[in-house]
Amino acid sequence: MLKATLALSLLLSIPAFAQVPPDIFIEAEAATEHTFNEAASFPGIVSGDQILRLWKDPDPGPDGYWAKLPFSTETAAIYHVWLAASITSVSPFWWRIDNGEWKHFDADTDTDIGSAFGVSNCMAWVRLTDTKLQPGPHVLWVKVNERRTILEHAYLLYLDAALITARDVAPDGLVRPTDLPNLKPYGRTAIVPVQRAGKPGPPMILGSSVGSARQNHVLASLGFKLLQTDSDHLTVNETEPGKWDWQSADAGLADAQKVGARWQYFPHFHWTTDWLMKTDRFVPSVGLNTGRRLRCMSIWSPYLPEWFDHCYAAMAQHYGSGVDNVAAIYLGIHGDFGEVLFPMGYHPDERTRFGEAGTGTADWWCGDDYARAAFRKLAQDKYGTVTKLNAAWGTSYASFDQVAYPPIPSIPPESMPVTDRRHWLDFINWYHDSMTDYMRMVARTARKHFPKSRLVVPVGNGDESLVGGCDLTAIVKACRESGCDMRSTHGGFQPPARNLSTMLRRLASASHFYGVPFWSEPPGGITPEGEVGRFFESITCRATGYWDWGNNPVGATKVFRKYGGFLTHENTVCDVALMYPNTDQRFRPQVGYPPLLDALGTQLRSVTDFDIVDERMVRDGALSGYRVLVFTDGVFFPPDVLAKIEAWVKAGGVMVRGYAPMMTVEGDTSVWQRLSGGGEALTAPAEATVADRAFLRYTAQSAALGQVPGVPGLTREARVLATSAGKPAIWARPLGKGLCIICAGGPVNQALYRSVVRDAIYNLPKLDPTKPAARELAPDAAWGTLYTTLLASGEVIAYNDGDKPVQARITGHEVELAPHSLLSLK
Repeated sequence: MLKATLALSLLLSIPAFAQVPPDIFIEAEAATEHTFNEAASFPGIVSGDQILRLWKDPDPGPDGYWAKLPFSTETAAIYHVWLAASITSVSPFWWRIDNGEWKHFDADTDTDIGSAFGVSNCMAWVRLTDTKLQPGPHVLWVKVNERRTILEHAYLLYLDAALITARDVAPDGLVRPTDLPNLKPYGRTAIVPVQRAGKPGPPMILGSSVGSARQNHVLASLGFKLLQTDSDHLTVNETEPGKWDWQSADAGLADAQKVGARWQYFPHFHWTTDWLMKTDRFVPSVGLNTGRRLRCMSIWSPYLPEWFDHCYAAMAQHYGSGVDNVAAIYLGIHGDFGEVLFPMGYHPDERTRFGEAGTGTADWWCGDDYARAAFRKLAQDKYGTVTKLNAAWGTSYASFDQVAYPPIPSIPPESMPVTDRRHWLDFINWYHDSMTDYMRMVARTARKHFPKSRLVVPVGNGDESLVGGCDLTAIVKACRESGCDMRSTHGGFQPPARNLSTMLRRLASASHFYGVPFWSEPPGGITPEGEVGRFFESITCRATGYWDWGNNPVGATKVFRKYGGFLTHENTVCDVALMYPNTDQRFRPQVGYPPLLDALGTQLRSVTDFDIVDERMVRDGALSGYRVLVFTDGVFFPPDVLAKIEAWVKAGGVMVRGYAPMMTVEGDTSVWQRLSGGGEALTAPAEATVADRAFLRYTAQSAALGQVPGVPGLTREARVLATSAGKPAIWARPLGKGLCIICAGGPVNQALYRSVVRDAIYNLPKLDPTKPAARELAPDAAWGTLYTTLLASGEVIAYNDGDKPVQARITGHEVELAPHSLLSLK
């Protein structure tokens, strides 16, 4: 884009008969006179793709850090002066026109503020003033002389643009010069809430962060009842032995109570203080690969139970153990942000405070002596004798004192010796179980000192990488044992369909099964459109609570007022599950989240709602709640889990899988042979022919039904549904009262496999008249941007995640959904 050498003033003409002076639009990054840092590029999210950025640590001179934005007016008039700037988590600023009086803007300033946009979603249009200006040159001055109050306390401000206009219009969100003719009239318009068609369940509990007085009042007006204060994430507020600094927490409690909200505290007791680090009671987390020694304490430290008891006792002494002050505690567990996760280096302050060598990273944080001793004890407890251990692991240890961690697998598990598989699996299970046990200790300790407060456990991990040590369903089950709620930090992390196919839905499914209240939290900024998607996610996930960073709902007040009635706790009709293969995934440390489960789940969400179950849930009886179980990834499964799946099929369940074997760690495929009906190796792909068009109704219509492999040598009981060169390509294997539907081309051929899964969900009576038909809510909208959820009450919630309107027939209703909108039908 061509930029003027002087401050850019774009004059947009309006019709002459309106007799209103032209708008003046100033790109802040074009200012030639300033003491800010520089123009910084943020393509697509700010006007002109750049901002004028201030981010400095040295104190400024007496004039502060300043920027001069010159402009000229042609006509004397009353002008509205708007500035697009960062308004949350930044420095307050001062402004003036020409040589007028300096005016202050901070988070408590009562003025008109538009929707959030831009860098970190912390920017908005702010109405500075309405003022009469004479024709001629003028200057809008902006200066900063105060540090921001969080993180590194820098002088920090982002400026995007300024609009000086005599029209009664209001810029909102991202506004570019070409948008000016279409600005909406100035003034607050009434928001008409979208009504629910059924009788809603109880409202979700709305929680947010304590912010400025203005932000807190807005949150309270939107129905937020629980406001949270975070302690410093990277240290403990015991400044010296026995001396605690509760000043920031006390202020948060007071601010929450001022607006009638209850208070939640997020303490962090796992990063050491300066004084504790100098004692022999501090045991650092040590990385196996990097050798880094972190101030984040090792979870195997024998001193941690006593330390956490000491910290929570001090907190209870200060606030009391009742709920009048501490209504809820968001339990700081471990890692960068207090989640049930080893340090990964996500917190930006780690490097600033502790240097590169003290910053977390993707490593195995079990390098300290106590961790190694714990692993040796695991080996001795499990195998009893060194002889049995060596036989299981293929090692030659002379004693348990020599037991060591295995090398990280670098080849597929199919190519690993059985002994190497066992050694690695024992290690990785111990690594994850240790984190879960540590989380239990923290929860028990907090409950001891706060018997009536709501305890909430934060759960993260962006892709289930093994180094994180985060066993999602184990954590949820431990929450039930400890009487804790569970809060997923994946809200809005991915687009809704993908979010409902990955960690968010994994956690929600386990929470529903184990009876644990479920919340979601976004990892950062969320746009107003993103909030609508989060509403759909939350009601689909049967959420008890909805947590959001304060600037998100404040920047999306229209969304909350329009769709707030959808934030209710509901049960849903969901009898389809996708299988998460824990054991197989733990053999593949380079992979993270199973890729086909991610991809196929995202596609399937437009045709069906589903839960995600894993091996722990199967062991605990979760399959009894589902009609259809879909497999995507995974070869290796524990024998007891395979037995549970086989028993479920025999009792009437329907399993859908590609023709990849299922085997134990030792390589036993006997259960798979019974489930699949046997068969030999796949033949070369050939043109497929559908033999059962009644059942494979959608598959027959699929464009992917072309070259498909076949399988010779199936059991006679198998019912062939499609063939490839005369060989079975898709078949149903009856087993007891149930069925195994096998697709030789799936799941790698995703388009084919997703159609087979769709048929298995909705056309089962054509295959077995004794099986019930599922209710397909919006069949004509498959594979698009429309998503639906059926509530137990019979109400249907529909959501359009696309940027264009969608017309669809939903349960007999012809409807049109606007982009990023919700609809309720009965």
